[in-house]
Amino acid sequence: ALLVGAEITAHAGLLTEQRMPIDLDSWCSYSTEKQIVVRHRWAGILYYSCCLFVLIYVVAVQIIANQGFTAFQALSGTVKGSFLPPASLSPVDSLHYCNQSAKRRG
Repeated sequence: ALLVGAEITAHAGLLTEQRMPIDLDSWCSYSTEKQIVVRHRWAGILYYSCCLFVLIYVVAVQIIANQGFTAFQALSGTVKGSFLPPASLSPVDSLHYCNQSAKRRG
């Protein structure tokens, strides 16, 4: 028989290793997130102080002092939009840029 994995069992305080034909623990395993709760006063104070410092820095410095909410960039070009259809449509053959692309293809 093919021995794939091993199982460690405790017997009378001693750890022993038993060979299994198939390691079901590996075949049936899955991943999950692990969450813990740290119940330590000073670690909690340090954690929440750092979170509060980051929040104050973002709001006070980046948003208010540097006016991060009003970042502007120089415009280049314009856009014209309309909800109405054009008054008249020119035939495709009379458009200069369409003739150029037709000559390139043909």
